[in-house]
Amino acid sequence: MAILLCPICSKRMVTQKVYDGHMAKAHPDATVEKPLVAPVETPVAPVTPEVPVYVPPVVTPQITLRFSVAVEITINGHQYFGKEVVAPNMETAAEIVRIAREAYGSQVLL
Repeated sequence: MAILLCPICSKRMVTQKVYDGHMAKAHPDATVEKPLVAPVETPVAPVTPEVPVYVPPVVTPQITLRFSVAVEITINGHQYFGKEVVAPNMETAAEIVRIAREAYGSQVLL
């Protein structure tokens, strides 16, 4: 927003309408084509340096089980198959190992 400055008396006005009213009342015989525009001082916030913040990676507990042969096991509707099986928690990993040992033999787990 620019502040208008009267070129005759240096009075500051906020809008063009106020400026036109001032010119009609205070200086009726003056002919000024354009009002002067006063520079507007914009406040400048101090610049703070950006400090890097360490965010630790999110660790999801997963247990990887390796088998000598490809296994296929279903627990609670979730299928685990292949030579490397990733279990979401220790309870599921124990059940996968138990079922694999019963189905594929005791030496299946590496």
